[in-house]
Amino acid sequence: MIVRTSAIDRLINEALSAGVDTVLNLGAGMDTRPYRMEFPATLCWVEADFPSIVESKNVTLSAVQPTCRIERDLHAEPSIRYWIQDFDTAGQRSLPRGWEDKLRAAPLLFSIPNWFEYFANHGWRSSRVITSFEESEKIGRPYPFDFPSGLLMRFLPKDMRRRILSLSGAVLMHSTA
Repeated sequence: MIVRTSAIDRLINEALSAGVDTVLNLGAGMDTRPYRMEFPATLCWVEADFPSIVESKNVTLSAVQPTCRIERDLHAEPSIRYWIQDFDTAGQRSLPRGWEDKLRAAPLLFSIPNWFEYFANHGWRSSRVITSFEESEKIGRPYPFDFPSGLLMRFLPKDMRRRILSLSGAVLMHSTA
């Protein structure tokens, strides 16, 4: 999770540096970026999630001030041109041991063979990709693997490990419309 969080934080900061003034966080859950990151006060952070999640978040964070303006109504923004998501292009495969129980409350419901092709067909292209390998190297956090794959990964050549770990990461998407 640390690698994923770090990559998405970095993409958000790069998008803000490029002039983005609104962020849409789909399936925001208990994401606290507007509370833990330093954002311009003029930034509009739009969160979309189930009403029960939004209410729980409102209650939990009621005593904390965000660093930017937060909206929790997707229809308030007339145009969304960029968005960030994490991706996994490794295709259909079983979850690592122990993950099924951990993800029972938040099952993975969107699984497609080629994320980039899917979104390109719906008017989105990738503007910037940060792979899990790249981010784990940048922040000095080796990518965790369960036994025995973790042991095997350590003996693979670095280029092969890079290819395998480049199948997942975070991406800044840009509207082609």
